[in-house]
Amino acid sequence: MPSLFGLKAMIDLRSEISRSVMELSWRDNKEQFIALTCYAGDKRFVGSKNIFRSMFCFIAERDLEVAKAIIRKIPYLINWGEVVKLIDEIDNEELAIYAALFYATVLRVRKDRLAIKWAPREGKRFQRARKLIMAQLGITRNSEYRKFLAELNKEYDTSLETLMCEGRWEDINYTLISKRAFTLYKNAFIKHDGRRVRLYHHEDSNRRNFLQMEILITKEGYKI
Repeated sequence: MPSLFGLKAMIDLRSEISRSVMELSWRDNKEQFIALTCYAGDKRFVGSKNIFRSMFCFIAERDLEVAKAIIRKIPYLINWGEVVKLIDEIDNEELAIYAALFYATVLRVRKDRLAIKWAPREGKRFQRARKLIMAQLGITRNSEYRKFLAELNKEYDTSLETLMCEGRWEDINYTLISKRAFTLYKNAFIKHDGRRVRLYHHEDSNRRNFLQMEILITKEGYKI
């Protein structure tokens, strides 16, 4: 699988990937190409949004169902903001509507705190994403949408800083924290939640070592 190894090397170097390289890799092993797409976007590893978007759009042109499955992983690989950007910018209308439905369902049913945080507000940015999400929520007026988000924010104010201030260290999910936030608050995490922080570091280190040795990263939870 020389083309796949070359693709992984380019991802690790954060190099721009040509369509010809992606075509070869896709033909060599579709499953591994999908796994490498997730690997490229995963904030714990390469974390390159540009490479991820390029590879995701390539997949979307060839397999819509796989693209939909990847959309459901984006909040955990990157963040909910990337889902919003995808809804706003992607050309494929069916995929944009699907992503908006996914986002709206999470807001309505799961009430995910990070989805609430990244939900598009009124303004010049992400107008298409906001309108599509509103449509999937069954909301037609901006005032109703503002009220909906305000109520969610009030009820589910579980931001990292809030959890820390309230001493709710056991509620912090370290796998969802950005590298910047982890570095900023690392000493506090170790002081108040040392056992779980050490466990997180141990698991993350094992995962990184595995990925350095083995290209078959579908074994590590990326299988769609």
